[in-house]
Amino acid sequence: MITVTSIYSKSFHSDNLAKSKYRMIKQLGEDLLKVRQSLSRWTHEHVLECCELSKYDYLTKTLYLVENSQTISNLGLPLSIPSYFYQKIQVDVYTAYSNRLDAIKRKMVFKSYKRSETHYYKRDYKDRKTGFIKRKGSVRKIEYESYETDLTKTVTRLAKHGVQSSYELFMQRVIDKFGIDRLMALANLKRENTLRKYPDPVNFTSLTFRGRSRLTTDIVNRNKNSIIEGFVTLSWPGLESNGLVIPVKYHSKYHGDLKDYCNGSDTLYIVVISRNSVRIILTKDGDRLYPEVSLKPSEIEGADINVKHNMVRFESGHEIAHNHKLVKATLEHEKKTDALKAAAKRRGEMYELGKRRRAKGDALSRKYDHYIEREAVKSCKWLYAQGKRHLVFENLQGLFGKTFATSDIYNVNHNRLTSAMHISSVKDIFMRIAPKYGLTVSLVNPAYTSQTCPRCGCVDNENRLTQEDFECIECGYKDNADGVGAWNTGFRIKNAVLRDELSVLNENKTGFIPRKMKYKEVKSVINKCRPIVWNNPDVENLRRIA
Repeated sequence: MITVTSIYSKSFHSDNLAKSKYRMIKQLGEDLLKVRQSLSRWTHEHVLECCELSKYDYLTKTLYLVENSQTISNLGLPLSIPSYFYQKIQVDVYTAYSNRLDAIKRKMVFKSYKRSETHYYKRDYKDRKTGFIKRKGSVRKIEYESYETDLTKTVTRLAKHGVQSSYELFMQRVIDKFGIDRLMALANLKRENTLRKYPDPVNFTSLTFRGRSRLTTDIVNRNKNSIIEGFVTLSWPGLESNGLVIPVKYHSKYHGDLKDYCNGSDTLYIVVISRNSVRIILTKDGDRLYPEVSLKPSEIEGADINVKHNMVRFESGHEIAHNHKLVKATLEHEKKTDALKAAAKRRGEMYELGKRRRAKGDALSRKYDHYIEREAVKSCKWLYAQGKRHLVFENLQGLFGKTFATSDIYNVNHNRLTSAMHISSVKDIFMRIAPKYGLTVSLVNPAYTSQTCPRCGCVDNENRLTQEDFECIECGYKDNADGVGAWNTGFRIKNAVLRDELSVLNENKTGFIPRKMKYKEVKSVINKCRPIVWNNPDVENLRRIA
């Protein structure tokens, strides 16, 4: 076993909380929500300016706005709140906008393209969609690579900043050649098309907030021989000397030593506001035990996460099905919410999500997480009994960007469906649960796992033209597509060459994580390793698949 020093998050639930204190806590949460919403609106209105700011510059600029909000009427920020609450809110808003800002910066760039490589068919191939025969030696696809020129750099700068009083020398030459009006028309079109995809600011609804207790006394105290088991004392606006005392429940086996939660006069906390109660989340240091990382191929099990036929398909054939009943309930709830928003928009009103509708959505989300947890426990027990000690999943974090594609399942937007199915949460739940049952969890780059042939290593999108079937265009290998994806996922850790090229041990050495590389770089690595890996007759797993 590997011992890792870690940080635990523990919850303290309020017990017999007075209504006056609850109203005080809720009022602060509502005030902070107004600040969060106001800051979100400002960021949305100045999104191009924020794209050029670093995180530090953004925090500095928005803090100045907060401190001088008396002169900014559209912000409407309550000024009686201490600055450390504002600092946490600034970080929350910046984090919520970070993906949007990155996407806008990426889409505002003009590029030129040139042909880089031409691929030809290596054997006669019948297109499964059209039925046409594609002869050996004919062109299969042409790849292009992007590059920048003085013209693309100039138009990109104009799209981001507009007309300026002065330009760099190379920009002035381009402007003199093509004319500022012509270039600005092209830049404005790019800007409008990019910003049209983000018409609304990020909407915050939760009353949860973070704070910092600056009291010198312990933040948590035990109350013996009483109905109330303990107290949490937080520094609070207007109660600087004594703070706000919240009665909480305490259990020694769960919470442990209360002295571990105090960090002198600088203890961070999170307050989660529910109906008629609150929950305070504190952290403390502790040790966690993780199983040793096994690299025996027979003990490594790959897993493929899917949307259509199953949630998880393991290499051995074991599957976890989707809970379609909960998925349907979630989608119906969201469709009703969309209808209410559309009706409010037609009336010229701003729709606010009601408490009951928000509570129902949260309840459906929790139910689906609990379903995944139960299935993960069953799968981990079964896999351990089969001699497996190491699970490998695709790292799907950040892969679900905004799309307008409609999924053929339930006839809804693809992003909405993956969200309702909690696709991105599956690996995280397994990473939390699997070590308790003796299983290590590693993550690999998901690029081309469903397009790589297990027999010859050919990487091509035409290898998998349907969700169900896989057929290699070079060697003709056929198999179930989900099974191939699971096998390729596990093989990137089983094979030492691919493991060294594509993965590294995580910081705590409890599993592997992907190396930082672009999507297409993974294909280059696979093609480079192909003569060593897939042409080696001594690879045990390749003999088994062949």
